[in-house]
Amino acid sequence: VVHGLAGLSNATENCWPMIMISGSVERKRVGKGGFQEIDQCKAARPHCKAVFQIKKISQTGRVLSAAVHEALSGRPGGVYVDIPADILFSTVGPIDDARVLRDVKHVTQDIFRFAADNAKVEKAAALLLRAKRPMIIVGKGAAYSRSETELEDFVKLTGIPCLPSPMGKGLIPDAHDLCVGAARSKAMKECDVVLVLGTRLNWQWSFGEAPKWSKSAKFIVVDTLDAKKRSKHCLRTTNLYLPGDAKTVVSQLSNALYKSGYSAAKVSKWVQALQKEKEAKKEDLRTKLASKATDLMGFYQVFGVIDGVLKDLAAGHGVQPVFVNEGANTMDIGRQAIEVNVPRTRLDSGTMGTMGVGLGYAVAAALNDPERPVLAVLGDSAFGFSAMECEVIARYDLKVVVVVLNNGGIYGGDRREEGTKTKAKKGMEAAGFGKDPAPTDFVPGSQYEMIMKSFHGQGHSIYHPDALAQNLRSALLQGKPALFNVLVDPRSGVESARMNHMNKIASKL
Repeated sequence: VVHGLAGLSNATENCWPMIMISGSVERKRVGKGGFQEIDQCKAARPHCKAVFQIKKISQTGRVLSAAVHEALSGRPGGVYVDIPADILFSTVGPIDDARVLRDVKHVTQDIFRFAADNAKVEKAAALLLRAKRPMIIVGKGAAYSRSETELEDFVKLTGIPCLPSPMGKGLIPDAHDLCVGAARSKAMKECDVVLVLGTRLNWQWSFGEAPKWSKSAKFIVVDTLDAKKRSKHCLRTTNLYLPGDAKTVVSQLSNALYKSGYSAAKVSKWVQALQKEKEAKKEDLRTKLASKATDLMGFYQVFGVIDGVLKDLAAGHGVQPVFVNEGANTMDIGRQAIEVNVPRTRLDSGTMGTMGVGLGYAVAAALNDPERPVLAVLGDSAFGFSAMECEVIARYDLKVVVVVLNNGGIYGGDRREEGTKTKAKKGMEAAGFGKDPAPTDFVPGSQYEMIMKSFHGQGHSIYHPDALAQNLRSALLQGKPALFNVLVDPRSGVESARMNHMNKIASKL
């Protein structure tokens, strides 16, 4: 069970329903040092919504039913079900089958499709009516709710601009005039009323606090978390909390604002200011994506090629792959560069920034929709966490194309200042040691494509943008397992949060 806890925790933090089932030591052996004995229920409890243990075989149906309901209801999340070995290997006869299934409750949409209180909806509508610079932020909870149709109708009615979280992208297409992701900083700083749909005001939204946000901004939060539980999970004091399903509540708000005679014209100046900022930022991004390297490609050039291929496939072939993105620079730049116009077609490291999820996500996405190709673009460090999933991709002949951006290590390998490198080398020599590469420095020129080739998939090292475009387009259209090892200039990336300036030289050697 130990190795499953990371996945359980990741699902819970991202608010995805997941049930983890595991066997455990026979109850009569508990405390005697049985094989792999730990208190699995206690170990799992911090990482999930609920823990169940089946103590009688007759409880199986009821417990599994309760686990499904718990995983799906309210704010979705992980659930752990423990089955002791003595229960796991016991049997029931034909007469008992009905008893096992007797208490199973059928799952209906009622447990997650519920409306907000009408009085609170009217208060929210009144806040939006008074707003001069309103904004909507949407997250993966709204994507999970499949609220895109209602959200587009709401945006069309109100003219309110929208900011998506990384996995909320596509609910309002990036190409939509009112999707202002490129003007994120200005939008957050200047808005006065914010409608929060299916996302939490956590680190990804700078906690909803100044200086990134205006101190006077008012937040209307729509969340499926029960109001009684919210006090334990609230990340910010909000002006109005609407417990309810995003899809349902957006429809309620649309009806309330339509009846009030709301006019999109009232926010036109605000929208124009954001669109001007958006276009300036996008022009700057286009310049970076179109850059030409004299030697190895940089991150922006690589993503310029990838974005171009994806747009060509969408326009010319109607192909819209699921885009999986994992890494440091690889994910940071990929989030800006790859346009997402279809909901639930982008997966990344999520709320916890979990590394190692990329290829697992790719496998799951391919199995969920076997006709839709999957493109997984990973940094070389991120790829290392789950590289052997290439065998699964090849074994099941999945439509997964993996692109590894190989810049020689974490943030480009050894990014220490030359003075630091020299002093470290002298110190190692003085101590009688040989070569000691930095922990972030990988073997130069690693041939990651050989991993996929060893499983009889397609694999190539890529050095030039034309080769990347040609091979990537062909692989996505063929729908066969492939891995492209793209050599990237180690100097083209930056440390996350750009903290290299804090790495002071302290050695006196």
